[in-house]
Order: sequence, then structure tokens, then C-alpha cells
Amino acid sequence: HTAVKTGSLRVAVVGAGPAGCYAADELIRIKGVEVDLFERLPTPYGLVRYGVAPDHQHTKAITRLFDEALDNSRLRCYFNVSIGTDITHAELMAHHHAVIYAVGASKSRQLGVSGETLPGHCAAADFVGWYNGHPDFVDLDPPLGSGEFAVIGNGNVALDVARILAETATEFDGSDIVGHALDALNAAPTRHITIVGRRGPHQI
Repeated sequence: HTAVKTGSLRVAVVGAGPAGCYAADELIRIKGVEVDLFERLPTPYGLVRYGVAPDHQHTKAITRLFDEALDNSRLRCYFNVSIGTDITHAELMAHHHAVIYAVGASKSRQLGVSGETLPGHCAAADFVGWYNGHPDFVDLDPPLGSGEFAVIGNGNVALDVARILAETATEFDGSDIVGHALDALNAAPTRHITIVGRRGPHQI
């Protein structure tokens, strides 16, 4: 990396998830570059924090890669800031030479099938955010009372959801699952979980 004159390159990175943190880390390695990292949520790391299952601590440990960058005096972090509401793109460009948008999808995708808006349905992304303590889903109140669950899909997130539904209280030891989710899951009379996948088991 070739050093630049201090003040000659100031970059705004919008989104403090893995992509945003990687971008900030690479930029801050260039001597003289200044980076402002903006995040809508009160904490960094995005999907690593709010999307990875709470019992997968080894996967979440990737955030340690960003410790040095986040501790650098040329990197400033601004949390609880929503671009487009609190600050406009034009305002960012007025104070930075470049803006990098590293934001993820904030809403779940609908399947477009009959009945998916009826009571008892819960999008996986919302459910994952709920048990990980995402501020947007703290009041989700997922339908756990029946004890009978169907998980649509057989990818990583679907299997995480099924496993979280099936685990007992002691199996969460060492995880960082939030208290309200742990209490609700422990109280749920889980009896049966069905995984419905479009593809075969070799593609799980």
C-alpha cells in the first residue's frame, strides 16, 4: 500500500457489517487515509453479530480480525446513525472524497405463497434476529406455543433455526443467546420439527 498525504483521502463507509469492516480495514492500512464508519445499529459486525447462530462462537470470532482497525485513530465510528434520515448522501460527499455502501438486506424476502401472512408464520431472518438480540426484532414474539414447527428450506439458516428450536437449555451453555429468547425457547413445548427442502439432503 502506498501512503497518501494526511487529509488527501477521507472515505465514508456505510455499514459496519463484515463487508464494511473489511473495507475499512483495508483502507486504514494505507498510511494517511482517514475513514469514517457509519452504522444504523448501536453495535458493529452486522450479520456476524446478528445472523450467526449464538452457539457458533468460533464463527463469530472472526470479528477479532477488525480489532486493530477499529482501534486506529484514523478510523472514527458513528453508531445509531441512519444514512438517508440522520445524514444524507450529499452531506457525506460534502465531507468525504468517496463513500462506500456496505449495507445488507434489511427485510426478509417473501415467498409469494398463499398463507404466508397468516398467524403462525415467521420469516427466518426475523427469527434469527430475535434470538440474537437484533434491536429491530426484540418484540417479535414468535409463535412457539404449539410445539409443532415447519422450517421451509434446508440451507445454513434453515438448519440453524431448526437446531435452535430443538436445543435444550444446557446446550446453549457458552453461547451468547439473549435472555428473552432463551426463556421463550425453554418454555416452548417443542415436540416436532419438520424441514421442508426444495433440494435433496446432499445439497444441505
